[in-house]
Amino acid sequence: MVRTVAISLGLSHCEDLIEPELSWENPSHLKKISCGGNHSLLLLEDGKLYGCGDNSQDQLDLKGDNEEDHWVGWQPLEGIYEDVTCGWEFTVVIDANNQLLARGCGLKGELGIGEVKRSSRYTKIMNVEKGSKLFSSFQNCVVVEPYGKGSRVLGWGSNTKCQIREPKCRIVDRPHVVYVNEDVMIDYVAMGKDFILMVDVHGCIVHAQGFLPRDFCIQEWQGRPVRVSCMWSSLHIQYNGTIHSYGNGNHGQLYTAPNPLEIDSFTTGSEHGILIHNKSQIFCWGWGEHGNCGRTDGQGSINDYSNVVSPLNKIFTTDPNTKLRIYGGYASTWIVSEC
Repeated sequence: MVRTVAISLGLSHCEDLIEPELSWENPSHLKKISCGGNHSLLLLEDGKLYGCGDNSQDQLDLKGDNEEDHWVGWQPLEGIYEDVTCGWEFTVVIDANNQLLARGCGLKGELGIGEVKRSSRYTKIMNVEKGSKLFSSFQNCVVVEPYGKGSRVLGWGSNTKCQIREPKCRIVDRPHVVYVNEDVMIDYVAMGKDFILMVDVHGCIVHAQGFLPRDFCIQEWQGRPVRVSCMWSSLHIQYNGTIHSYGNGNHGQLYTAPNPLEIDSFTTGSEHGILIHNKSQIFCWGWGEHGNCGRTDGQGSINDYSNVVSPLNKIFTTDPNTKLRIYGGYASTWIVSEC
């Protein structure tokens, strides 16, 4: 599914891990983690950006003649930014001047700059309103802009399943208005490989499109406060103390719990899920081929492939007074622990 995920973990080596290992200190200054196919970026509260992993398509920075195609360990990037998101081989940011910029490689229009398929430098897509937010999946990107008292959502990239617009087409290479409502404020967009869902500030699903999982019915969930997160081929809804899953479960992606767990929060990676239980324990489930769902047997921290199809599995425990945040990457799991 992913070539060598370990190069995007910000560590001093390129081995897949099956146990958590410290990657970044000073987590209280961390605003967001965004992960691409083999590159990752950390956005700090002061707007500084750090990157690691694959840079073969200049998705992190302009590569010099003698530089490696990938960065082992975190390196600072030039500029100050409001937001960042990553897809397979591309990076999109909003800078301090509210410019929407893209770099890297996007064969399906992921850069949003017309017929240009690769950019070695940040190239401007458009200006956006202050307070805009970015979200992405494998070959798509969206920006949520304030619009009146509501929001406007623009998207671009692959459109083979009408996830951006109808009728379907292979490529949407410029921002296209996917949704607009002057009275509905979108909080976030949850994106699978071929579908997107929009959730308002009240936690209600207000719009969905693309090739949605067969058993999912938006009418069933409208008006209910939920939390939504998507893997590439499935969607997951936290409601009334549990997680309801729809879509592909060939590698254990659909959530099942033998005993009910109190779920504080959850998120997903490309094909695995992560949740916080009892404010101190982190569990994973799903496709764990790169060690991203933790260890069930074997010894040591290097991936022994014991948990490729993972049941709900506890991977981390800390003091309940510690503030935990979780992020899911492309076959990677990120834990932010703040004392």
